[in-house]
Amino acid sequence: MHTCRISVRSLQTLLSVTAALLSACGGCGEPEGELATLDGVQAETPSPYLVASTSGCAIDLDCARGRFCFQNTCAIECIEESECGAGESCDITRGRCVVPAASGLLAGIDGPAPATSEALPNLAPSSEVETIFFIEEGAQSVNFVVELDGELPAQGASYRVVRSDDQTTGERVLRSSGGTSSLVIPLDAGLASPDSATPSLVRVDVETPFGSWLVALHPARPAAGTYGGVVDLKAFGGAGLPIEFQLITEPADAQLDDATRVLMRVEVDDANLFSPVRGEGAPDWVVVEATKDDFTDSWVASFEGRYQLEDGIIESAGPDQIRREMRFQLRQDGDRLVGEVRDRFEGLYEVVTRQGVIRLEDVIFEGALDTERLTSAPALSEVSVTQNLPVANPQLLPSPPIDACEDADLAVAPIASPDDAAVTWTCDTLTTLAEFESADPAARVVRARGRPDRAGCRRDDLVPDQDLPGGRQHRRRELLGVHGEVRRG
Repeated sequence: MHTCRISVRSLQTLLSVTAALLSACGGCGEPEGELATLDGVQAETPSPYLVASTSGCAIDLDCARGRFCFQNTCAIECIEESECGAGESCDITRGRCVVPAASGLLAGIDGPAPATSEALPNLAPSSEVETIFFIEEGAQSVNFVVELDGELPAQGASYRVVRSDDQTTGERVLRSSGGTSSLVIPLDAGLASPDSATPSLVRVDVETPFGSWLVALHPARPAAGTYGGVVDLKAFGGAGLPIEFQLITEPADAQLDDATRVLMRVEVDDANLFSPVRGEGAPDWVVVEATKDDFTDSWVASFEGRYQLEDGIIESAGPDQIRREMRFQLRQDGDRLVGEVRDRFEGLYEVVTRQGVIRLEDVIFEGALDTERLTSAPALSEVSVTQNLPVANPQLLPSPPIDACEDADLAVAPIASPDDAAVTWTCDTLTTLAEFESADPAARVVRARGRPDRAGCRRDDLVPDQDLPGGRQHRRRELLGVHGEVRRG
């Protein structure tokens, strides 16, 4: 009599093989709990969890009758012969297509074998998989494609889809075509179709032997519409400022990439932070024609007009002082319009350069645009490009009246007019820079405003020109001190 000596690791391997073979053939006729013998080693046949599951599972026997375990879910491949391929039959006890063992994937085991395998370890995706689709009007379906690094077996590959708009789809296991290096899975448009009563985003879980993917089906609505969202300006730390506008396209049902003409329409309203114009003579809406920028693959809309602020916001500014220019760079992303914004104001304030030159300084804001389509927009026939907008003419700001400084928190000496006979405009007492700097403010003003036709006084005779940093004008502003700063208020 021969005895069999076997290691614990070998015993574990043999038990695993035994369990897998018995699971694959549905028990192979062995009664539950009976001892099985394999090469002299006895092991008890594993018993399934008697849960008759219709959802999660580990092996086929966990599932209710008419279902088998696919990707840890109890699913159905067939309920009748016509749903299986040539030479296959439907095992109604497990709800899957099978072939005779001699030609099946588990050849050599008694009884029928599954026609396809849940795992195909010799194949893998060879490139990125597209998972976002936009459903055009009239489209019934799209193809989800996984490119593989080899050919599928002739019988194809099994897969399962679970849709957010149809929960019953997850019960069925479907099969792709074989003999090709592309796994092609057709996905119905469903509620993602723009033709449906309530078009909406549809999410689809796709489970295959090569991986699982979450696919998004978006209704490809026309780009034309009313949009609302935010502009995240860098100057404010990315804080989102509200914006709303309309987009009109030709053709009216075109996607932005397919449009031949695009108009952008913005309402003129004091409450609208992105109102392109403001003040007397402004229209209710401003409409501009956008242009296609092939370099950035976007449409660009630019606005320019007079932006009149309320009296007192900018001292001595006239109605034509401020010009606002806005530039929108637009791209469509499903139901959203995204892009960049550049907002420029000219004429708000002045700066003095190192050379003593006074010039206007622009105020520029830049940020990202993110909006979603809220509703439709007017037809192209109902709007026209705005003509003859009020034009701004920014100029250097005039000096404010001296009484504008009375309430300022600054020490300012009263100034007499150069024509005031009561004031003696003389330079006799302040002949050096040290004397000037130590004098009281009133005396310094009299000295600084002295004129050559009055007592022979000159503004620049305190020190030689070559010793004046920045030149004569720069030194004069330095001598005026506080008064020189207030002048540009």
